[in-house]
Amino acid sequence: MESSKLLDAKSDARQHWNNLYEIFRSKVEHNRSNPLIIFHGKHISYYTILSMVDSMAESLKGKLNISKGDPVAICLPLSPQFFVSLLALQKIGAVAVPLDPGIKTYELNNVLGLLRLKSAICLSTTGLELNQDQGVESVVLVRIQDFLPFEKAVATTTRNFAASARGISKEIRVFRFTDLIYDAKGDAEYTDPQKDPSVALISASRNGELQAMLFTSASILESASSIAKSLSQPKARFRISSFLPPFTPASFQFSVVLPIMMGGTVLTSFERGNYYRTFFLSSLFDCDYMIASPWDLSEILRDKIPNMAIKSLKGIITSTYLLSDKVRHSIEKTYGTRVIEYYGLPEMLGITHMQPSDRSKQKPGSPGLPIHNVEARILEEKTHEEVMQPATGELFIKGPGLFASLVPELDEHGGYFIGDFFDTGDLARMDEDGLYYIEDRRREAITSQGILVSSSEIERLIGSVDSVKEVAVVGISEESGNEYILAVVSSEVENDALISKIMQACRKSLSPYKIPRKVEFRKELPKSMSGKVLKRQIIEEHLRQVQ
Repeated sequence: MESSKLLDAKSDARQHWNNLYEIFRSKVEHNRSNPLIIFHGKHISYYTILSMVDSMAESLKGKLNISKGDPVAICLPLSPQFFVSLLALQKIGAVAVPLDPGIKTYELNNVLGLLRLKSAICLSTTGLELNQDQGVESVVLVRIQDFLPFEKAVATTTRNFAASARGISKEIRVFRFTDLIYDAKGDAEYTDPQKDPSVALISASRNGELQAMLFTSASILESASSIAKSLSQPKARFRISSFLPPFTPASFQFSVVLPIMMGGTVLTSFERGNYYRTFFLSSLFDCDYMIASPWDLSEILRDKIPNMAIKSLKGIITSTYLLSDKVRHSIEKTYGTRVIEYYGLPEMLGITHMQPSDRSKQKPGSPGLPIHNVEARILEEKTHEEVMQPATGELFIKGPGLFASLVPELDEHGGYFIGDFFDTGDLARMDEDGLYYIEDRRREAITSQGILVSSSEIERLIGSVDSVKEVAVVGISEESGNEYILAVVSSEVENDALISKIMQACRKSLSPYKIPRKVEFRKELPKSMSGKVLKRQIIEEHLRQVQ
């Protein structure tokens, strides 16, 4: 594989890169006219991306006054503009913060409570309300149709520039993305790959709170290198289709970092749910892998997407969590390819275990083995002594993808480690062949439509509604590979009007995948002797009702 040494973070070639921008730049010479991304069928080449990246980097420094270490939100779907924005920020040493492209003002305010964003790059249709008191100094508005094929661009309706800027105060400077990609090129900012934060990912913590995880370039690139070694390498150029948004840790690695590191291409559609289009592109351009959530796989089956005989396809990569035997079997039978399961957690950049590329060594329901350079231990929960296999214990992991820091920093974070090993909080076992199985995921976070959701973020919003005394938000597992969101409310008032008020507040302030499907009233929430709400009891009660 071309420039394979660059995938080995411990090789002598390491001196040639500081961050993802340096890796990307090194790939352009051999991939000048090849597409980095095929976006809804339109090819955007490495050279085109590089030209825009170098210009935008200068614009970000000169016009927006963004400098090394400044956090900048990228509220964009997986698109050419996402790559340009990310790589430009990498070039000048700023911290890229990928966020949901449809993020609402309430959600952005919660992120601003963690990180003081210097700027935000977002869709012109987002309609966010921003003022200078929040610390944001500038906004870059993106017309996503600028990189769509002509017929799709015409069909895509967007607000005009003036309308999209209505919620932004006059003190905040507003720029068009297309005005920032024609400036003269400048030099890259030196960053220390081991120390300087490069990317901040926002996700739910183990206790359901929202947290920011800061990663260095070394952790990102070394983790991606380990993932690459776990995949069957293509004979030609690496191509992967993505159904996942780039702000999720696993998708960021598979859909963004890996294609760049391997000089490959990512294929995606404008809308996440346009499965037919993405399958068609995968067939047309000899795709090697697809990355999807178990929920996406269920939706693909529900939509009856035809088998397009993608002969090059080596497998569909998906999380082992929430993947049912029925969905796995149906996907493999319908599309004639294997489902490659992985296990991971956001604090480790999304991937720690993956099924081996040798199909004869795979076992359904197991995420396989730790990826290259990752070590795992299964310890007894109380004594932290190694358990005799195949007994179940708590899973501890160490490896290159670990966060550099967490925001907010809490005293409890020190208790997440035993030596260099991070406590996942999940229970696991290992069989006689050394393959791992995840027996229980005990996070209070909810996996809705393949995205990790903070239960606390939803609880604070619902708790602000008049007449709501207490609220507990939980996820109820479904065979479809999803956890639907249930809000259990304690209130003296129990009527349709209150439910309507709660749902109205959620629709106004939350992204669609965070909106509860059901609201249930109780006089009191179940609690422990110490007063903690027993969410596990609520979940088990509802699961028993389904059985």
